[in-house]
Amino acid sequence: MFLQKEPDNIYDQNAVRFLDVSGKVLGYLPRYYNKEVIELLKYKKEIACHIYNVNRNKN
Repeated sequence: MFLQKEPDNIYDQNAVRFLDVSGKVLGYLPRYYNKEVIELLKYKKEIACHIYNVNRNKN
């Protein structure tokens, strides 16, 4: 799984998405984590992520 900034997101310019190894979008990081995670990505820090909840009623 990979994290990637999505600056052209119309809802949140700081959006960070989860991608699988093939590049398919699995979902998005909660907005309240975005700015800190973007800083870590900018400095190429290693980030460990765990998915605890999937809302199947959302896109």
